[in-house]
Amino acid sequence: MINISKIKGLTLIEILVALVISFLALGALYESYLAILRAKKQQEKIAETNFQVLMALEFLRKDIELAGFGMPRDISISNLTYEEAISSSTCSPDYFNSSTNSTPKPIDLGGNYCNNSDYLVIRSSAANLDKNTSRKWAYTYYDGSGWRITSLGTLDFSTNDRCVALDHQKSLINWNFSCNNFSGSNISEIYYLFGINDSPLRMPFNRVDYFLKKPSSLPYRCYQATYELYRGEIQHSNGDVNEQPILDCVLSFQVIVGRDTNNDNIIDAWSKDLSSLSATQVFEEVKEIDIYIIYQEGQRERKEVFDSDIIRINYPDGTYDDINIPSKNYRWKLIEIKVKPFNLEDIKL
Repeated sequence: MINISKIKGLTLIEILVALVISFLALGALYESYLAILRAKKQQEKIAETNFQVLMALEFLRKDIELAGFGMPRDISISNLTYEEAISSSTCSPDYFNSSTNSTPKPIDLGGNYCNNSDYLVIRSSAANLDKNTSRKWAYTYYDGSGWRITSLGTLDFSTNDRCVALDHQKSLINWNFSCNNFSGSNISEIYYLFGINDSPLRMPFNRVDYFLKKPSSLPYRCYQATYELYRGEIQHSNGDVNEQPILDCVLSFQVIVGRDTNNDNIIDAWSKDLSSLSATQVFEEVKEIDIYIIYQEGQRERKEVFDSDIIRINYPDGTYDDINIPSKNYRWKLIEIKVKPFNLEDIKL
């Protein structure tokens, strides 16, 4: 038989000690779990940011490389009038509108024009992601009985497509007409047609702007002193800007343009403002566009992870900008891309 009187139980102190040890162990496990969870969320946000960066850079690269595509080098139309962007309350795009009695620039750039950052304007027939028309181009010639159109792309013009027509000197000789109903004035000339839009044109090109803007509500992970980088297409219907955010949590957007001013194929000048240049100078001189973006990677850290109050942007001409960092509890990244605009070379059609 078991002698019950000799069985010893746990004392209250032993139970309390065991409970304290258990709570400490559970607390340590919980802290480890929270640390793993925070690291997981941070890595997810970093991956999300990196994907956004790649997409934004691809937009910029494509638009810059195609700057000037289907754009006239000269205006052969008398009394040409057209409109571009309408004014808005902040960072108004109409500041960069072309003069309608001169050739439009393929690129415009305003240094620190918008929210302490630069404002980039790209003009080309292809700067329109919403319409298939901007991906169509062709040449037309007179075959003795009528004007024939030969497509140079994978898509043919439709009835509603509106075009510009350039001659072999890249002079604008007609615009805002139905692409399938073109008749040239010189039957010995070959004309080139570039699709612009599928409705009446406001301007003989498409235009896209890049700028920083504070949206009505920033994503929760963004530091409140940051902005969003927008890509805005100027609408042919009303001149308004169709704005699309392409990168969150951006602190600074800076652009500098490399120019060859003496036609020796060597960049000898750098500019952050192109307002003093003519369209001809932009076409002939611009050889490279460098983009610098400072953005927040991931979300806020519990401790300081950035060891400086500034990020210095060093430009190729030896100048620099010091950008103040609003908080050291975020991972701030500087990314730079160099893009060569392929469609500014003076090659006759």
